[in-house]
Amino acid sequence: MQRKRSYLTVVLIMMGMALQAQSGPAAEHPTKDPVRFSVIGQMGALIGKNESAPSFQAIAGARYRTWFLGLGAGLDLYKFRGAPVFVDVRKSFVVQPGSVFQPFIYADGGIHYSWPSSHDKMDGAHSNFTNDFYMDAGLGCSIMMKPRHALLLSAGYSMKKVQYKIDGYSFLDPTPTYSPHVYDYTLNRISIKLGWQL
Repeated sequence: MQRKRSYLTVVLIMMGMALQAQSGPAAEHPTKDPVRFSVIGQMGALIGKNESAPSFQAIAGARYRTWFLGLGAGLDLYKFRGAPVFVDVRKSFVVQPGSVFQPFIYADGGIHYSWPSSHDKMDGAHSNFTNDFYMDAGLGCSIMMKPRHALLLSAGYSMKKVQYKIDGYSFLDPTPTYSPHVYDYTLNRISIKLGWQL
């Protein structure tokens, strides 16, 4: 009889421990680290050797633990107006659990779609721009304002390539020949951005 009571006591203790474990964080959040949809809006300044210009970006993607992967588009007004479309990858670092400050690194890569203004064109309708490579990479810090909302501050290196062609003709020969002038630009800038993530 005493042995049965001992067995019953052990079973009750084990059941209590199991119930306590199920009522912990894992039970309250069956999927502890779900993939979450997230949106980032940013504005900033592009600072180059001889000039500076504003930039604007919108990025939509998914967050998983400390990673973010998204697709973005923006407006780049440096030198020649354009609209970059790019893939954005971010990695956050938790310095201290519960801290509102989370440093991160990011890298963007994609295509800069030329959208020249009338000011950009040196020869009116007789000139054209091509779409080319775009990238931006750097580091920053997110400041948690409320659950899943954060203020973003970042700085990095940004580069875009632009090819500009002006139609022209050579009159050195008796018969004029088509001879376009092609200019290749590799524009290096420092990128400083302020943003908000949901």
